[in-house]
Amino acid sequence: MELQREQDFIQGMIREYAEARAKYQPFHSAHEGYAVLLEEVDELWDWVRRKSSARSHLAMWKECLQIAAMAMAFAIEVGDADGELVEPPDEFYDTGNK
Repeated sequence: MELQREQDFIQGMIREYAEARAKYQPFHSAHEGYAVLLEEVDELWDWVRRKSSARSHLAMWKECLQIAAMAMAFAIEVGDADGELVEPPDEFYDTGNK
């Protein structure tokens, strides 16, 4: 199975994350991360609620990249209650392909 579109999306997400971090500091809190994610989802919603003839697939693709990048930022930058970054247990990464 060829996964070119998926690979393109993931590369775009990583590029979007890098560009965001070049401009802005990492999230300072879960509240800040959530607010940024919510803003990006709202921007996607602005496109989705339009009539299908007025939607831009490219614009929605870009919004999805931003959502994915900010979700990744949240996952890797937001710490626990003490501010410590949390490492998921090894089982979290088990893909069942052993």
